[in-house]
Amino acid sequence: MFEEDIYLVANAVTDSRCNLPHKKIDDFELLCMISAGLSHANSCILPINSSFTARLSIECLSLSMNINLREDKTLNQDQVINLYKANRWSAGEKPKELIAALANSDAVITAWHDDRLVGLGNAISDGYLVVYYPHLLVHPEYQGAGVGQMIMQKFQEKYGGFHQQILVANNHAVKFYRKCGFKRAYKTTPMWIFKGYS
Repeated sequence: MFEEDIYLVANAVTDSRCNLPHKKIDDFELLCMISAGLSHANSCILPINSSFTARLSIECLSLSMNINLREDKTLNQDQVINLYKANRWSAGEKPKELIAALANSDAVITAWHDDRLVGLGNAISDGYLVVYYPHLLVHPEYQGAGVGQMIMQKFQEKYGGFHQQILVANNHAVKFYRKCGFKRAYKTTPMWIFKGYS
């Protein structure tokens, strides 16, 4: 957890306490510069409120990597299959069915680094009360940079007011989904008939 105030040493960043009078930035710009790893000759120490840091860190990481989100079910099959296979998801072995399934989803959010598909999530919904998130995956080279959280935040803009949001989380993904606001559904047990990898 963050302390009440976090002091970060930032090169090239200044306010009235630093010796660069023509360069004034706000906390958002500071955090983005730190995330991007920029450096300059002079330095000073600036306070950043913990809630500010938590809220903006994901956006800044994605900004430094030029990650853009799209809501679009018109997808290039080769790019989609490459993403699934990079994550060893068995749905990637059924390209025709996978593309059709994504096209029939209520929503598909994709993440792009320039022209490269680096993340994807889809949602199935009755449109009013319940939404289920079958797939959320990020290319291994981009995992840990906030791409998955960006996608989930985009879904919240669409489904945040619904009565129930459901997903099945692999054990290694539980911590991630908790950060996104999900919790275990009381004493329920997920059950399925699965024809993918064991």
